[in-house]
Order: sequence, then C-alpha cells, then structure tokens
Amino acid sequence: DLQQAQSKLDDAEGMKKNLQDRCRELEQDAATLKAQLLEKQAVQSENDRLKLQLGSVQTQNLVEQKKAEDERTNLAQLKDAYTKLFEDYNELKEERKKREARLVEKELVEQLQRQLTTAEEALAAKQSKIDMMTQEMLLKEKDLETISVFQAQAEVYSSDFYAERAAREKLHEEKERLAAQLEYVKKMNTQLQDEVDSLGRRSLNELQQRHVIPGGNPHGAGASLVGRSTDWQQQGNIPEHACPKCDEILPDLDSLQIHIMDCIN
Repeated sequence: DLQQAQSKLDDAEGMKKNLQDRCRELEQDAATLKAQLLEKQAVQSENDRLKLQLGSVQTQNLVEQKKAEDERTNLAQLKDAYTKLFEDYNELKEERKKREARLVEKELVEQLQRQLTTAEEALAAKQSKIDMMTQEMLLKEKDLETISVFQAQAEVYSSDFYAERAAREKLHEEKERLAAQLEYVKKMNTQLQDEVDSLGRRSLNELQQRHVIPGGNPHGAGASLVGRSTDWQQQGNIPEHACPKCDEILPDLDSLQIHIMDCIN
C-alpha cells in the first residue's frame, strides 16, 4: 500500500509539474498578449486621434464646402459678368466698325479703341479669376477624397482592436480554468502526502509492536507475526477518501484518483 500510494503521489507530482509548466507557458503568452495589447492600445490611441482629426477635417470640410458654395455663386456671377462684358465687347467692336465705316473722327475712334482695350483687360482679368477659382475647386475635391481615405483607415483600426480584445479575453478564461485545475491537483497532492505519511507511521508502529513480543520458538514467533498481520488487515480501519471538489467519499485511493480526474474534467 505504501508503494502504491507513493506511485500515486509521484503521478500527482508529475501532473502538478505539467500543469505548472502549462501555467508558465500561459503566463508567457499573457505577457506577449499584454505587449500586443499595449501596441493595440497605441493603435487605438492613434485611431482616436485620427477620429478627432477626422472630425476636425469634417468640420473644416463643411466650412470649405460653404466656401466652395459661395465661390460657385461668385463664379456664376463672374460668368454672368463675363458674358455681359463679352456682349459689351462685341457691341463695342460692332460700334467701332460702324463708326469706321461712317468715317467718324479720329478722336472718337481712339476713344472706342481705349474702351475696347479696357474691356479686353477686364475680360482677361475675369478669365484669370475664373481659372483660379476652378483650380481651387479641384484642390478641394482632392481634399474630400483624402478625408474618405482617413475614415476607411479609422474603421480598419477599430475592427482590428475589437478582434484582438476578444482573443485576449478567451486566453484569460483558459488561464483561469487551468489555474483552478492546478489548485484541485495541489489539494489532491497534499491529501495523498498526508495519507502516505499516515501509512508510514502505522507500518512503523506495527513493526515495533512485533519486535517487542515476548520470546518463543521461531515457528511460534512467525505464526504470531502472521496472525497479527492478518488481524491488522481484517480489523484495521480503511481511511475515508473525500473528493476535494465535490466532497464525495470514495472507498479507496484508486477510486478517489479516478473520481477526481473525472470531476475536474
């Protein structure tokens, strides 16, 4: 019985060592995940910063859209003015032709020429302003496309963060389950150690009692030892074995160990 209990104790020690190794591996994995979590938190901070930046850009975009709308209105007004100036220019050209055809005086022709030159300069200025406003509108459209890219990037960062958090929570649950299993094995190991110590003390007391028996012939002593061993096996109280998890009492150590493994699993 002592050897069997020692064997069970060795098995429990092996199981305890395996679980401790597993816990160390999980702690290393947890440290790795913690580093990854810090990295993800940095990404989340960057994501939040991008969201704030996106909100600022969106606000600025609304302002820019308002400006663009105003500029479109101004552009329409400039186009109308340009059209009117062009019509006036054509009218001046036609008027000059008519006056030249009528052989108007030189001063009148010069005056018309000055008016024509002024109209051409105003027309060129309006055209330049229209080109500049068109270029600004193209730049604002590119800014709107950049805002869309920032928004898509922020959504990708958010999805990666939530997936990593789910994996970390699952690993934490696995670690807690193994820690509970290790605690049960530790309790079983302590109980087995106590039983081995108790069995060793009982065996030592039994041997001492045999050696202090009064003298007799060798055959009589042998018969007495055999009789005492048989009486101890028949009259000795079998210790009760209780499951450390559900407190169920088993008749022997083997049944207890089998029950504990099933109960833990």
